[in-house]
Amino acid sequence: MTRVRQPRHRGSTVNGNDAVDGGGVHLNGSLAQIVLSTVSGNAASGDGGGVWVHPLAVPTILASTFDGNAASGDGANLSAGGTVALGASVLAGPVGSADCGGGLTVASLGYNVASTASCGLTGTGDTQGVDPLLGPLADNGGATLTHLPDETSAVVDAIPAGTAIMCDAVFPIDQRGEARPRGGACDIGAVER
Repeated sequence: MTRVRQPRHRGSTVNGNDAVDGGGVHLNGSLAQIVLSTVSGNAASGDGGGVWVHPLAVPTILASTFDGNAASGDGANLSAGGTVALGASVLAGPVGSADCGGGLTVASLGYNVASTASCGLTGTGDTQGVDPLLGPLADNGGATLTHLPDETSAVVDAIPAGTAIMCDAVFPIDQRGEARPRGGACDIGAVER
């Protein structure tokens, strides 16, 4: 019997890739996960500059940061006809671009920040239509490049300590390996300021 392993991106940075659909990541599997990762500066000549989700897939994205992805079609950050469970994540698209598109359904797990209202985020702690004030992709410590949020960003200390999965012992460190929370609450996204 052959086991097919579903992709689980954890503690990764996906940057500078080009594709037709899913410039950074093309998710086909329903068990696929992107956790504590950064998807930045990817491009699609079709849909989903950051991530394209297969219409039958239901992947989970937790505590991750999307920034500067672009698509000629729909969805600078996320696109396709499937459903994605999204929690404690940042979606920062280029000015004038929709973060989500292509008929994608976003099932919010709460505590997301998006630069547009295109994802329809209505979960607990969700904020839409705001600039998350992320720094450039840079060496902020750890083994991978990340976007450090500005100290005045809406993502800083936005998740109450003890919030299940989002700010508890499930993810005690950020993408860089730094402890979270720092202070009384967790930051949204892959990096704890």
